[in-house]
Amino acid sequence: MHMQESKIGTYSCDYNKIAKLSGILQETQEAGRIQMAVNKPSYEDLQEAGQGMMLSRLDLKIYDTIHFDEPLVVSTWACESSRATFLRRYVIEREGKVVVDV
Repeated sequence: MHMQESKIGTYSCDYNKIAKLSGILQETQEAGRIQMAVNKPSYEDLQEAGQGMMLSRLDLKIYDTIHFDEPLVVSTWACESSRATFLRRYVIEREGKVVVDV
């Protein structure tokens, strides 16, 4: 499991300072990249082997609005997978409460 503290920046929010979906997904993607770099294989390892990953499906639950500059904790971990399918979970928490579950 990988956990990191984060905040949604201005580029990931609308004019009301509410996180856009693209900004939320960027936070999860970055957490996954860091976890892969630590636990291997990293994106670079996959690229060197002529391999890659592709998002095929996403089950996203947003329980509350995320605003600009709020302290968040983004967690990710690999789940039990089979064959060429690699499952991963993401959770974004604010003050210990889940606001996003992927």
